[in-house]
Amino acid sequence: MIKRLSNPNPILVNWLIIVRIMTGIIIADYVLEVLSAEHMKGNVQWLTDIHFPLPFIMAYIGKGIELVGGIFLILGLLTRLSCIALIADMIVI
Repeated sequence: MIKRLSNPNPILVNWLIIVRIMTGIIIADYVLEVLSAEHMKGNVQWLTDIHFPLPFIMAYIGKGIELVGGIFLILGLLTRLSCIALIADMIVI
């Protein structure tokens, strides 16, 4: 905490917060596709085509990770853990 307060470049820290919040908003925004059955049907079909196990469940788990990870990034909660989950989700995509 003291190290952050004595940081010689506080502008950099503020920009990183803005980037984290904007990234969280963008990622959480893609969860709106869950409301469209057609988009989720396409996601399930794509996971089936690449022979992913349990494609229906995995499609919704992926969207859940995007929602929770995006919200955690916006709020700044468990950012490292949520980033690991989001990275794994994006690797599959």
